[in-house]
Amino acid sequence: MKERKTPDLEKYLEGKKRRFVNYTQGAKIYRMSYWPFVRLAKKAEANYPIRKTAIVDLNILDDFLEDNPDAASELKKRRGKRYGK
Repeated sequence: MKERKTPDLEKYLEGKKRRFVNYTQGAKIYRMSYWPFVRLAKKAEANYPIRKTAIVDLNILDDFLEDNPDAASELKKRRGKRYGK
């Protein structure tokens, strides 16, 4: 069977000031559950579907949270519920 070589995405991101993560990594960074993070990323239009997965641009997500204080306050509430704070 022929071995597939995955593309080297690092060469495209090298020198750029963009931060990309998948949904699982983003949920851990923002300390929230998986599906609420997915909904937040879609609401911010910060996700890019790639085949069967998606990546999230954290720069776009951060800008969205700065421009929408109600979304940021909802994020803080979810963090408190999730981690018992």
